[in-house]
Amino acid sequence: MAEVTNKESKVISPHLGKYCVYVKGTKAAQNDTLTVSELSSIDVAILVCANALETYSTSGNVITLTSTNTGTVAGIVIGDK
Repeated sequence: MAEVTNKESKVISPHLGKYCVYVKGTKAAQNDTLTVSELSSIDVAILVCANALETYSTSGNVITLTSTNTGTVAGIVIGDK
């Protein structure tokens, strides 16, 4: 398990106290993590890896990517700043 590489993220829109962040990175293995440093906690994420929805679990602002898919992972994350 490692942090995804080539990571980029951008805060898209702060509304009603929630923030929507676009994330993208390279997933090398099952259970790699993606830390969304722009957020303190995550409510929901919609992530795609290898043309499939990515399964995940969260703890604070860290997403653990649980599928066996590898490659570019990208999507949106909504949570608290």
